[in-house]
Amino acid sequence: YFVMCGAVDSRAREYPLSHEVMGELAATVLTHEVGHTLGLRHNFIGSTAYPVDSLRSKTFIREHGLGTSIMDYQRFNYLAQPGDGVKEITPKIGTYDKFAINWAYRWLDTETPQEELPILNEWIQEHEGDPMYWYGEQQDPKDPIDPRSQDEDLGDDIVKANRYGIMNLKRIVPNIVAWTEEDGESFAEAGKLLMAVINQWKMYAGHVTANVGGIYINNPVKGSPEDRYIPVPKEIQNESVKYLIEEVFIVPEWLFGAEVWKKSYPIQMGVEYSPYTVARELQYATFYNLLKDERLLRMFDSEATLGRAKSYTPEEMFADIHNVIFASSKAGRNLSIYERMTQKNFVDAIIVSSNRAVEKTTKKALHHSNTCCFASKVPEFTIEPREEVQLRTLHFSSMGRVSEAVSVKRGELLKILKLAENKRNTGNVETRNHYEDLIIRVKEALNM
Repeated sequence: YFVMCGAVDSRAREYPLSHEVMGELAATVLTHEVGHTLGLRHNFIGSTAYPVDSLRSKTFIREHGLGTSIMDYQRFNYLAQPGDGVKEITPKIGTYDKFAINWAYRWLDTETPQEELPILNEWIQEHEGDPMYWYGEQQDPKDPIDPRSQDEDLGDDIVKANRYGIMNLKRIVPNIVAWTEEDGESFAEAGKLLMAVINQWKMYAGHVTANVGGIYINNPVKGSPEDRYIPVPKEIQNESVKYLIEEVFIVPEWLFGAEVWKKSYPIQMGVEYSPYTVARELQYATFYNLLKDERLLRMFDSEATLGRAKSYTPEEMFADIHNVIFASSKAGRNLSIYERMTQKNFVDAIIVSSNRAVEKTTKKALHHSNTCCFASKVPEFTIEPREEVQLRTLHFSSMGRVSEAVSVKRGELLKILKLAENKRNTGNVETRNHYEDLIIRVKEALNM
């Protein structure tokens, strides 16, 4: 609640949270869980129905809430800005929930369940194509295929929404110490909240990464106008990579250069993490997630379906990243420690993910565990939906060792090798050592 709402709700800055706030948060969780007792499953597309800017409008939110379903994990309104006047920042029962309960429980005066079906189907057809009534299956959070169905996202444009989220984090970080310091107490609480901010920054990156190689997955039936598989538009994928470059691959000074680090490193589970270590590890994780073969193969699949002109290709993505993170190298400048770190992370992520190319086949399942995070114990008895109403396993990656993913990664490594060899005698000693290291890494990876 602090990292999502601290910039707009002063109550989120109190520690511990007041009984009033805890009551509101508990009511949200309980309502979600009651939905499960009534048979509702997680609907992770419910948070993406509304325009981002509408979620900054207090009148819109008062009428519609944050999303169409309390069964999403939309948490809180993290994109509302100070001055918007938004007070209702927690989820509530939405349009989809009311429709689903009515569809499931409305008494119909029929003799058999089969006689109900035409009526129930007619209700669904009345809202076909309306995002207010869409259902999105819960996916593997580590690699969602449909970027519309993610947890803790908000709005119909995740790049725009998360840029608003970053703006709020920039307001929070300079105030962490002032909001947490107490006479005679350490700054451990500041460290914990700093880690919460870092985790939120990381989650924003994960949301946006899902757009790249993403596929909108619909559930058409006879007479439905939409296609089942729609690749995320090229422009959205391009903008998503631009976000990652600006907010992650260029290490953010507002976060890793903040004054709060002088009082406390970020703390998680009793461990304190240094800034260089945190930046290096989390940036690397983003690189690896973005460059893994499963994602690249979905991009190639879209190119094969739509044609190159309408697709954001892996070659374009690598070029967009390369042109930014190697700009100082091409200009012959000395590289900062974070620039060297970023280049090493990029190269290592390519190498490590390429090593997986020898795997013969993998399968990607859309559906994930339906157990709430709020209640982590897996129930002893579960009722799974019929196969025909559960999103099917999608197969996007096989024969990785002969895929185009190997070619594009090797091509990028050769491009980096050529640049490093050309620049190995330029810059200060740290920069020259870095180029020699890159040369050795790439040659070893390519068995040269």
